[in-house]
Amino acid sequence: MKKVWAIAGVFVLVGLLVGYGAGTWQMQDANEAAYDEGVAYQQSITPQTTVTTTVDEAELEFEWGGDGDFAVPASEAETITITNDDDDETAEDLYLMLYDPTDDTEGLDNDLEEKELTISVTIGGKTVNLFYDEEYRDGYLIGDLGPGESFEFDAFTVELEADHDIDADTYDCELYLYQPDANHVDEFDFTVTI
Repeated sequence: MKKVWAIAGVFVLVGLLVGYGAGTWQMQDANEAAYDEGVAYQQSITPQTTVTTTVDEAELEFEWGGDGDFAVPASEAETITITNDDDDETAEDLYLMLYDPTDDTEGLDNDLEEKELTISVTIGGKTVNLFYDEEYRDGYLIGDLGPGESFEFDAFTVELEADHDIDADTYDCELYLYQPDANHVDEFDFTVTI
């Protein structure tokens, strides 16, 4: 009787080992198949091409004379044109922003980041704030800009309340054109002189 139990125990042990080995082998095959599918998918994705854009930076100078004290709120606007310089590629989902979302760089000098300062863009009667109430906003979605195409804002406006605490000075600032699919930013300088 002891021999029967010993033989049965050996069969059970061998069965467990064979079952475990088969299960592990099947899981390895499933993991390899899933890995191969993932690699094939990644290779099928075509990365978005980075497209170079330009802004006429000479126009982006905002100046108020004197010591920075105003009797009434001051506002100055410039018309800006954004151009896709590429001959073949479309700049997709292009955004105009005052911060760089790829590295969280803020475009305004820290001394300008006050409640009394508003920076906005206007197109077709619609105004969108890029900086308002001491906060950077999501920017303006321009959309797709085909090869050689341009987009013109009616106004890029810097407004400053009469009662402000910003020192009279010249401040170097940055404006960003962001292409999210390519994770690319073109950076443009502008100045604000108070």
